[in-house]
Amino acid sequence: GLGPDIAYEDCHKKTVSAKSWSVLKKQNSVIACMGGVPGVIMMIKVAIIGLGIMGRRMLSHMRRHTNFEPDYLWDANQSACQRATLLDPKSYIMDSANDAISKADLVYLACPPAFRELYALEAAAAGKALFLEKPFGINIDDSARMMGRLKSYDVPVAVNFTQASGIPL
Repeated sequence: GLGPDIAYEDCHKKTVSAKSWSVLKKQNSVIACMGGVPGVIMMIKVAIIGLGIMGRRMLSHMRRHTNFEPDYLWDANQSACQRATLLDPKSYIMDSANDAISKADLVYLACPPAFRELYALEAAAAGKALFLEKPFGINIDDSARMMGRLKSYDVPVAVNFTQASGIPL
């Protein structure tokens, strides 16, 4: 059996929870072995919603890792979309956030907090794993409500906090 955790190797030692495994396995994003290294390598299709500085930074960092495909992008601001495609010509600007979410296994939300709950709930309802920027919402009550609603879905949810170790913006 797969047990509670599944370890795999590429250039880093990582552990993927069984919950994440089952979500990604259902979405056919598992590839068996890379370069003869035993284990499981997950090719994760990523949608990035919000292409300001945080979205573009995440796009750049994810593209460096072979197991992430940050190919599906969207932002309401066309100049932000242009800057993102100049940074990463492999990616596609989708017609809407919904289109980007539908193509992905993992949805990274770097959009303004006022819109984050809408997209997070849409992605969770579709069974997508979520990677969220902070803050979750406009205030503590909105943030707590969103997290409560997200718990009703069986999807992995994580929060990015690059300011803890990244270069100041």
